[in-house]
Amino acid sequence: MHDKIIDFIGESLWVLMFCTPLITLPVFWRKKSLTKTSRIVFALLLAACISFFLFLVVIGIAFRDGLGP
Repeated sequence: MHDKIIDFIGESLWVLMFCTPLITLPVFWRKKSLTKTSRIVFALLLAACISFFLFLVVIGIAFRDGLGP
């Protein structure tokens, strides 16, 4: 039961990892003090950092028991 919950969390984070740019772009688009180019660049950089962190968490969950039997 415990492994199924952790696997579900890993699957959810895997999907969220690919949706991160879709979340960060609208958030940074509301910053009126920045130019359009800098808003997009900052949003994509933040999305890349968050996606990489989520990737590390997902890989940690996937290989929590080692590589094989």
